[in-house]
Amino acid sequence: MSPTPPTVLLERSFLLALREASHADHGRATACYAGLVDDYGSHRIRLRARADLVDAREELFAPVERIHVAAQYRRAALRLVQQFSSEGMALALDEDTALTLVVMRRERILRIATFDPRFEAFELTIVPAA
Repeated sequence: MSPTPPTVLLERSFLLALREASHADHGRATACYAGLVDDYGSHRIRLRARADLVDAREELFAPVERIHVAAQYRRAALRLVQQFSSEGMALALDEDTALTLVVMRRERILRIATFDPRFEAFELTIVPAA
């Protein structure tokens, strides 16, 4: 049995750019997603996204596995936001970004498709590369 391929999490900013033809990064998102789908089809990666960000009926996201956001993930995200604000971190974390980070940590995901520069502050592989 072959090992499970690495996962790429599709983050909110990437999904927005992909869905909205008028978005400034739509072309980059479309090209990147086409490459990711090819890699998925060749079993080189898994594509995943938070279930609260992807509608299962969207045909565009048929290959994307949805990650259920459990209440414990939301509580952990709130604690992470509080930790960042109480420690005076230079990076301000909002609840949505913190939730994505918690999901990634809990699901052991190290690759993210995003246009949000805040994720550059963490030890993640970001696609599309800047």
